[in-house]
Amino acid sequence: MSRLLPLPLDDTPIRGALREEVNRAVEKGAQHTFGLTALSGSIAGVIALLSGDQIWRLGALFSLICAAYALVLWRAGRAHRVQGQQRYVFMLPLAILPSAYFIAAEWLYVDGAAAFITGPVSYCYLFFVVITGFTFSFRVSVASGFAAAVGYFCCYLMAQPGLGNVQTTNVLLYQDLNSTVVAGFKALVFICTGLAVGTIGHLGKRLVLRTLFEERDKSRLQRLFGQYVTGVVSDRILRRAAEVSGDRVEVVILFSDLRGFSSFAEGRDPAVVVQRLNAYLERMVAAIQAEGGVVDKFIGDAVMAVFGGLVAVDHPCRRALRAAHGMRAGLADLNAQWADAGLESFENGIGLHVGEVIQGPVGSHDRKEFTAIGDTVNTAARLEELTKTLPSRILMSEAVYAQLDERGRAPLTPLGEIRVKGRSQPVTVFGLQRGTR
Repeated sequence: MSRLLPLPLDDTPIRGALREEVNRAVEKGAQHTFGLTALSGSIAGVIALLSGDQIWRLGALFSLICAAYALVLWRAGRAHRVQGQQRYVFMLPLAILPSAYFIAAEWLYVDGAAAFITGPVSYCYLFFVVITGFTFSFRVSVASGFAAAVGYFCCYLMAQPGLGNVQTTNVLLYQDLNSTVVAGFKALVFICTGLAVGTIGHLGKRLVLRTLFEERDKSRLQRLFGQYVTGVVSDRILRRAAEVSGDRVEVVILFSDLRGFSSFAEGRDPAVVVQRLNAYLERMVAAIQAEGGVVDKFIGDAVMAVFGGLVAVDHPCRRALRAAHGMRAGLADLNAQWADAGLESFENGIGLHVGEVIQGPVGSHDRKEFTAIGDTVNTAARLEELTKTLPSRILMSEAVYAQLDERGRAPLTPLGEIRVKGRSQPVTVFGLQRGTR
């Protein structure tokens, strides 16, 4: 059997969550116990009224007392008070509650507790010890088992004179009723029950803690992973790590590059370079995600984004163009801020192309990257490079232009058929008219 690994030390918030679960379990268990004891008390009360039998009256009273104590536990669990030493305060009285029945019977009836000590009330000790398992505490359950054993054995000793008056020719039955050794073994069963319940509760507690720790670590991993991979991608990889494969899909690829940043970075403090670059990328990512795009990767100061595919969006070409406009607007705003601070401004170019790609994990067995691969990606990158020579900072292929509505096409103008590296056929390129971004 495998051993549970030791739990981490930094577990205060998680143990707090466990305490909440313990109180919720006590609350729910007490709720069910109240229902059972109230029902049995009501039935016993009806029988007592119809038959006039005093025995049923005591049974009804005991059941209602148990129901009342279940209400106390329910309120305690609801108020999150079942924790620390208070667990003993609430659970130990519960474990010895049947003793109250036997003591009352000793006072009220001629035969005393002897008439009931072998009856069903004795099994309530076991039931109440099992309930202590809701605390997930080994010590509380063991202490409750001992308390139940002591309570039962003391009540047996109280009832023993009455048990000695039982007349029977069955030697085994007489010995079962009058042997303190047999009674001691019965009490030992309560102790063993406490040990068993406590062990199960302890193992359950460790399993719950282990699950909570794993959920916490998974949440941390998702948050950390999400800083390097777009959230929808990280969710898919974490959920389907063993089966993620490439999918053939049609997407719009947006490729953007920052002009002059390499020369700016030369000879400068790396911290300053990273600060400026992060400010720029923050704006670019925001503009892309605002239109439902997924940032595929950063290549230095270049950004590659995908519209459609893994994250389905309506009108991906329209959204990609709107994202490009948003990126240009974000850069203009940043340049204004940098100019006010006496810092250099920058320029960027954006290329758009739509087509089929393979989207999925690419790499070795030990190191993979979730990305899009195909001629569509290469063409978008080549179109971005053309923004250095053509009179538009946003360029797109005819395939993208064809999927735009009239409003999207309005500010665009054809810039001719241009041969791009890696393609045998020229690409009809469209760009923004002069006077637009």
